[in-house]
Amino acid sequence: MKNLTNGQKMAILVVALIMAICAVVFGLSRCNGTHGAGNAAAPEDLSRVDAEATFTVPYVVSLTQADAEKAILASGFVVGNVTFKESNDVPLGSVVSQSPKALSTAKANTKIDLVVSSGKKEAAEVSVPNLAGLSQDDAEKALIDAGLKGVPTKPEESSTETPGLVFKQSIPAGQKVKEGTKVLFTVAIAPSEVEVPDVKGRTRDEAKDILVKARLGFDYTTAYDEKVAEGKVISQSINPKSKVKAGTTVSVTVSLGAKPASNVKVPDVRTYNWTDAEKALRSAGLSARYTGDPAGTVTSQDVAPGTSVAPNTVVTVTLSSPAKTVKVPDLVGLSVTSAEIATDEAGLGLDVGGKFHGTVVDQWPAAGTEVEPRTTIHVTIDSSEFDKVTVTVPNLIGLSADDAMNKCEEAGLKIESMDGQHGIVEKQSPEAGAVVDEGSTVTISLDTSDFTDVVVPDLTGLSVTSAEMELDEIGLVLKPMGGFHGTVIDQSPEAGTKVKPGTEVAVNVDASDFEGDLEAQSVPEEEYVPEEDYEPEYLPEDAPQGNGLSVMDSINADGRSFSDPDLTYSDNFDEAVYSDGDCSVTVRKLNNTDDLHLFGHTAGYEAQWAQIHKGLEISCYGYEDGEAELIEWHVGDTAYALRVDGEGFTLSPDDITSLVSGIQ
Repeated sequence: MKNLTNGQKMAILVVALIMAICAVVFGLSRCNGTHGAGNAAAPEDLSRVDAEATFTVPYVVSLTQADAEKAILASGFVVGNVTFKESNDVPLGSVVSQSPKALSTAKANTKIDLVVSSGKKEAAEVSVPNLAGLSQDDAEKALIDAGLKGVPTKPEESSTETPGLVFKQSIPAGQKVKEGTKVLFTVAIAPSEVEVPDVKGRTRDEAKDILVKARLGFDYTTAYDEKVAEGKVISQSINPKSKVKAGTTVSVTVSLGAKPASNVKVPDVRTYNWTDAEKALRSAGLSARYTGDPAGTVTSQDVAPGTSVAPNTVVTVTLSSPAKTVKVPDLVGLSVTSAEIATDEAGLGLDVGGKFHGTVVDQWPAAGTEVEPRTTIHVTIDSSEFDKVTVTVPNLIGLSADDAMNKCEEAGLKIESMDGQHGIVEKQSPEAGAVVDEGSTVTISLDTSDFTDVVVPDLTGLSVTSAEMELDEIGLVLKPMGGFHGTVIDQSPEAGTKVKPGTEVAVNVDASDFEGDLEAQSVPEEEYVPEEDYEPEYLPEDAPQGNGLSVMDSINADGRSFSDPDLTYSDNFDEAVYSDGDCSVTVRKLNNTDDLHLFGHTAGYEAQWAQIHKGLEISCYGYEDGEAELIEWHVGDTAYALRVDGEGFTLSPDDITSLVSGIQ
């Protein structure tokens, strides 16, 4: 510029001024646009916007509040009123609606009002209506009107309820639940009548199969009979061709053959476990008792094998102590159900002190202690968080003792009979319709006039277990007065007394030879082998399945397919485990026991519903929306159970009946 003349400098300044003016004019024309166009771009500097300029309102619904405000300011507008509203569709903090609407035009700096989501609306609590006595349509309508979902289950036969009307519901009337909750209900149907078949001369198992197929219950007693072969039916409690209600129990008397000779030979039971040894001795007409560990095997017997002795002679066997010990799991902080599962998987027992709901706050023996298998672990339960539940006492009048017991169990009540366990209910207390605490006892009086008296056997000198089995075979009940281990030294009623079936026989027990089973037994360190070093005894591929557990090669349940089960055989149970990697189905059969409490189940794992399938009473536990995770049933003295594991994997009633049929 130093070399330019004054004229040249002036010319340059004029040109620069003109260019600056053009740039301003051009920029304003971009910002302002043509006032009738309505779609002008937003300016970067709002302070330079013409107040009459119009812009397109942006779409900010579903944006977060912060992003929506940025979009509004960037489009030439300002944020107006911001209010909040509950929404089940729009996430917390995001825009539900706006005003003015998106894609409309408005002047610069117009206020855009926003409504922002404050989160989901909490479902309201509603009261469950009383469905008892309603038809299925009326029950469904009542639930819909209350904001709930009705799910009818398979109708059930009932001799006490009105056919076509609801008599069960899964959630008690008056209980508060969230809106939309499913409520299951059951409608009664009239029981059908069936003809009683003739099973005389059949074996016990044949008679049972015939009666079950005829939709009748089965029970049996035994008696000596010189004319009827051992194991064959002598007589039946209901005459053939009689018409009775389906499910009625028919009791048969099975022959023991001719009475044994005056002397019997003592069998060799060495190497047997206690259960098999006692069974062999009893089958020979002898009584049995033991010393040592009941989990061990027989090492000797006080009467030599082959010795000829009088019937009912007591043979004492000595049982060895098993070398294996197990480590007590840590139960503190677990629920009662979880503690039961943990101890069952460890091969231990559990004493919850009569409390079946709550949390474990203390245990003995302590976690980590090495104890013998089947040791009972005692726990202290805090059940303060559980409130009492009330239930309505059902009508039991006219029902058999078994049916009354089942009906009370379904209602969450206990039952006590004043007249044994056989007969027809003629009185009950509390009366039907009374509202009582769940777990309360209903006392019943039975009409036993239709039941033949039985003779009380001589129990003195028998072990408690042998005495209990002796009474069970003829329909009587043992009431031990001195514990569950020892020898019977006295009884009431006396031997030879005629009593009604189901009568209790009280016995005094001499337990001086038996030590308490609560003391934890330690094993020398050199004898202990870690539990993981023990491998289960798997059944060889070419061997028959243990003790008769019959399972399918493949099964289908809950839309899943399982095949090639892993089989395990032991003295106590047979087991088949199906798995697809994520979920599994475990089938277990207990041998030589009628204990249905499998997989850690006790009364703390309350049964939710039951059904009858091919004459089997199937108990289902842990249901949700009509499905189950644990199923139990028994055939004669043999107990079965089926359990499923897996996230969201449960069994429907159709799955259960299909699998139970396959296992049988």
